[in-house]
Amino acid sequence: MQSMVVKEKDWVVVNDTKLDYLRIYPKCHVTAPEGKTVTMLLNGHPERILPGEYEGDIQLCVRDAIVRPFVFDNNKEYTYRVAAHITDNKIVDQTSVLDGIQKGSVGETLADKVEIKANDPDFNGIIVDGNSEYKITNTKIDFLGNGSNDFMGMGFGIMARDQAKVLIEDCDIHTKGVVRGTVYAGDDAELTMRHSTIFAETTDEMPIGYKQHIGLGSAYSNAWVLGTLGTCRATFFTDRATVNIENCICKSQGWGVLSIDMPQNVRMNVKDSVIYKTGESAYGAFSIGNTIDTFDNCDFSDITYAMIMASNEASGVFKNHTKVNARIGVIVYRNYQGTLDIVDKCVFHTEKAGICIKGSSSYINIKDSEFYPQNGVLLQVMDNDEQPNADGYYEDPLGEDDIPMEGRDITEADPTEDVMVTFSDMEIRDNIFNCSTNLYVNQRCPQFEMPWQPPEGPKHHGFGADLQGAKNLDVVLDHVDCSGLISASIGRHASPVLTSYNYYEIGVVTNTVKEPVNNGVIVHLNNNTVWTVPGECWITGIHIDETSELTAPEGKTLVMTVDGETVSAKPGTYRGKIHLEVVDK
Repeated sequence: MQSMVVKEKDWVVVNDTKLDYLRIYPKCHVTAPEGKTVTMLLNGHPERILPGEYEGDIQLCVRDAIVRPFVFDNNKEYTYRVAAHITDNKIVDQTSVLDGIQKGSVGETLADKVEIKANDPDFNGIIVDGNSEYKITNTKIDFLGNGSNDFMGMGFGIMARDQAKVLIEDCDIHTKGVVRGTVYAGDDAELTMRHSTIFAETTDEMPIGYKQHIGLGSAYSNAWVLGTLGTCRATFFTDRATVNIENCICKSQGWGVLSIDMPQNVRMNVKDSVIYKTGESAYGAFSIGNTIDTFDNCDFSDITYAMIMASNEASGVFKNHTKVNARIGVIVYRNYQGTLDIVDKCVFHTEKAGICIKGSSSYINIKDSEFYPQNGVLLQVMDNDEQPNADGYYEDPLGEDDIPMEGRDITEADPTEDVMVTFSDMEIRDNIFNCSTNLYVNQRCPQFEMPWQPPEGPKHHGFGADLQGAKNLDVVLDHVDCSGLISASIGRHASPVLTSYNYYEIGVVTNTVKEPVNNGVIVHLNNNTVWTVPGECWITGIHIDETSELTAPEGKTLVMTVDGETVSAKPGTYRGKIHLEVVDK
């Protein structure tokens, strides 16, 4: 019987070693020489090396370290351990723990019927890099234990990097742990996944002393300020990766399902797939920076937000009968010139607003689609209630009035500063509100501090602080039958103070129709559009073309005033503070 007791000092394992019994006393460690890694296999399964007793078929596998720098932390180096490492379509024996694969075959172009089950933090399944073209089929990966940095893909099931092209087909990838993801794509990799299931669960085993924060690679939980909680993102795509997902089931217990961060040019195309959460809250997809997320005939069956469309020019497309069942359909925040398209018979069922836009100048295009918001709000423009410190809070400006900004034109929208929305070929039965102000409330919290300074660049580059404040809302109705309110308003949360305890109120306000101050609303009725005004509205501009009509419900009369003067609602263009009121005949 080969046994080893690590009792008085650390054991540095130089070569592969087989044991029947291993005891590690507290405060002792099993390590590898510099430039090497050590992985323990217990009865063929990668197992974390902790103080305790181990019996059975024990292998200590010493391999060359795979080291990559993390650019967002002063190039701190991260070391990978992996079951199979493929570079330029060659299996790298010096870095691969191939004995940690329980079943299947791994070749230079194909891994088939592979099974990897591990209880080992930060242990990766398959890494494909270099100029490889690689296929992974009929494979099952089941990992338990935390990751340490999902920005770097530590502990992910499958990773594609460099210029690798990886096809994942008929696979089942499950991870359970904090920041322990399933699939990762970075650099210039192209990752395609078909007929597969990915599922990230959490153990909620947070590092001792961990404090929730917003950080690149150092955050082990989603900060409540985004309106969701959780500790595991099922995927991580970054850099210039291209990702294609087709006929897949994608799920996460909390935080997010299809995550993208710090991209340079990421394109994610999802088709015929189901995306949902299994825990309390999670977003379906994240779009940030130079990213376009596209969803073709997908089903977001139970999610907090189908998509978050965040800073810079981040964009998204929902098309071809995509269905959304969410608390809020899409959240847009700190977004500059991004585009959201919802077209071709998509259907959104939401508990709150269909679309919520905060502190952004974005383009929204909605065509031939249906929205069923339970709170009656199809589209909400509001002040940003997110602030960038998890230990802070947000407080509504109760008793405080917005003050008109000198020189501000609220009768015309600026496409580079305001929110531009087009609805076409559809019915609108719910309401559209703009309750934005010039109060910058989200930056008043005593704990407010920008987590990092935006890099030098054009206006609105970086974290988007200068995008906050009042917005005009430009609404084009093109061949639309509208019977909802379109109006300036005042918005208030159900609770005056938002913290981590009521994080779910982020992005949710109750509107009171109110005369506009800095929040202009400009409406265009084009191409046989009929807007049947159901009640009081305040707007700041309206254009009615010769084919369209502004009217009141049957049995009612519409009274329209422009800067206090009553006018007839006939075709033409009107500017000023426009009050629409419906009265009995």
